[in-house]
Amino acid sequence: MKFKNVKIITNNTFKKLLNNNPYFRKLLLILFDAIILPFSICLSIWIVFSEGFKLAIFSYNWLLFSSFFIGIIVYIFTGQYKSLTRYISSFSLYKILFRNGLLVFCLIIFGVLINANLPPRSTWFLLWIILSSLTGGYRILIRDFLLGLIKKRNKFSKVLIYGAGVAGAQLINAIRFEGYEIVKIIDDNSSLWNRSIDGIQIISPKEIERFLENIDQIFI
Repeated sequence: MKFKNVKIITNNTFKKLLNNNPYFRKLLLILFDAIILPFSICLSIWIVFSEGFKLAIFSYNWLLFSSFFIGIIVYIFTGQYKSLTRYISSFSLYKILFRNGLLVFCLIIFGVLINANLPPRSTWFLLWIILSSLTGGYRILIRDFLLGLIKKRNKFSKVLIYGAGVAGAQLINAIRFEGYEIVKIIDDNSSLWNRSIDGIQIISPKEIERFLENIDQIFI
């Protein structure tokens, strides 16, 4: 029973820190990136060299140390930790791709300047792909985790959205973190029926009556 109480207190404290302390969130993201950077180096070298991994990692060990310092500096100065993770979008992911491309370029330049042993080109390409996948992927997981916290904390208003076009998609992204549960999307275009936007089904206007008793509002 005591262990359960401690676990509940720890979870509540973590949630408060995550929701209310921007410095804690930034430190958490920096910590994740600090782990991902050398891990990505090791993984890319392992994929390229496979059986000769131990020898290769020793030969390119300068990358492990430089990737941490150069990576965090590049991320800080390019605004990696300024954006709100809960609102991460495709544009944010494009910026992550750019930052990691810049980071790989800086590592190559640094290696040339110190006359270090440089790995093959394929290693750099893999490093860019792995870094972008991991740094972008865990931010999406954090975004979904924050959405789950909001759902537990707030009593969501159930809504229908009328319109599956660009405006409708933008509205979904705008309100999903503001205390609304989107039940269905309604559209007149029959070619869109039974398809979905971000996992939310698009239905015919004729089906509205089926949901009227269970929704609070309709957004147009």
